Amino acid sequence: MQPQETFTIRELSELFEISRQALSKHIDKLDPSMIAKNDRGYKIILRSGVLQFARNLDNQRLLDRLHESEHTKDENIYILRKIEVADELLLQLREENQFLRDQLVLKEQNTSHLQKLLDQQQQLTLQANQQIKKLQEQLHLTFAEDSINNGSKEVTKSEVSEEREDTDTKKPVFNPSAADPIKKKWWQFWKQ
Repeated sequence: MQPQETFTIRELSELFEISRQALSKHIDKLDPSMIAKNDRGYKIILRSGVLQFARNLDNQRLLDRLHESEHTKDENIYILRKIEVADELLLQLREENQFLRDQLVLKEQNTSHLQKLLDQQQQLTLQANQQIKKLQEQLHLTFAEDSINNGSKEVTKSEVSEEREDTDTKKPVFNPSAADPIKKKWWQFWKQ
């Protein structure tokens, strides 16, 4: 880090612990090439002028303070840079944290939506199974009623299931001579 090149009277007054009036008297004795004015119109003293001022007073303590203040400023600048880097890293971490929180919220919403869809699917499957069961019961009742109306014996569910098993194991044999001219219902084709 480069040392400070210019100082205002106020800065030098604080640095050397001398009143501004006394400092102004000493500065007026300096070479005019070591004094300038800043953009606000205040007198500023170049570094070479400050060193000349300290030598004129034959005060090593003032030179030591000047070097010490520069060293302290360097350390402060180093610390400030570290703080800036830490702040930038903290900001990045906060942004990443916010991004991950947003992703987590989105994932939770998706999971919730998928859970609702799964529940709906299960409800629809249950309803479909119930409807299938009702239709099977109606089919058995219709079959039983038709059997009674045709004058055959009364058929129970167990007999219907036995009959179904029998028809599943036996293959129908077509006998053209035994064909009846009466139209049979579809479930009567397997009876002989």
